[in-house]
Amino acid sequence: MANINKNKQVHFLYKSTNTLNGNYYIGIHSTNKIDDSYIGSGTRFRKEVGKYGKQNFKREILDFFNSREDALAAEYRVVSEVILDVNCLNLCQGGRVGGLNEEARRLSKEKRDWLRKHDKEWNKKVSTNVSTGLRIHYENRPGTFTGRTHKSESIEKIKAAAKNRGIGKTNSQYGTCWITNETENKKINRTDIIPDGWRLGRVIRNKY
Repeated sequence: MANINKNKQVHFLYKSTNTLNGNYYIGIHSTNKIDDSYIGSGTRFRKEVGKYGKQNFKREILDFFNSREDALAAEYRVVSEVILDVNCLNLCQGGRVGGLNEEARRLSKEKRDWLRKHDKEWNKKVSTNVSTGLRIHYENRPGTFTGRTHKSESIEKIKAAAKNRGIGKTNSQYGTCWITNETENKKINRTDIIPDGWRLGRVIRNKY
């Protein structure tokens, strides 16, 4: 992509706005034809275009630059100022200029925190992508212990470490007991008085 853009003659910063709801996206574009049909490529922006249709977006050129590098620097600066605006569709500063400095990470995190609370569709898509990615990762990468066995010395160490674990006060159930009223089960301290209509024990029902 960098080599392709290097041959372009015009570099500008633009703002593409949804004329129906005021949401907007800020980016840069390198081209040899100013009046091309390009309006943006951000992740949230593409989703917005898919939902409302390209015909409902207006691109305006904010500034021209002598090089793509200068345009990138401007994009980073301008988006940093508006990224927390609720109508801004940018997820991060972009620009590939300035790197992931502390301020960039802070603003990007705040933006994503806001999206998690206010954009359920975006949050669901991110969660699904993460879940799918992890599943594929572990399906193709079996555990590091697969096909191996513990040495006898290791087994003895494991047994020794587990000895007396969960006995007495180390047991999470220590000092408690179950009671039931035949409908509900609950746990109380052994020193507590059992309420009327309750008895020691619990009712375990078949789930099926």
